[in-house]
Amino acid sequence: MALKHVERAKGCWANALEDERVFVLLARDATVPFVVLFWCLLRIVCFKNRSSDPQITEAVDCAFRMMRERKLVRRVIQARKLPVATHAREMNEALRELRATVERQA
Repeated sequence: MALKHVERAKGCWANALEDERVFVLLARDATVPFVVLFWCLLRIVCFKNRSSDPQITEAVDCAFRMMRERKLVRRVIQARKLPVATHAREMNEALRELRATVERQA
């Protein structure tokens, strides 16, 4: 777990108390989209949210984006581990693909 330490933030991150614990999930973890979707389901079942609430629709959208982008994110991570000679080429190619994917979804 981490403590909140980012000054410019939005949403729940901005609403966290100064010393409140937060838990960050990274898209490179194959289980994360399912954790997010399960969290949405629990919020709905426990009557904390409705399925149409912006908090839920944003989380569901995020989970599906994570599923689509995971392969590209992993390529960027792998490119960081390559020898310096091929590093820049692989990293730039993976980042271009990631940007293109994000732009198509916007």
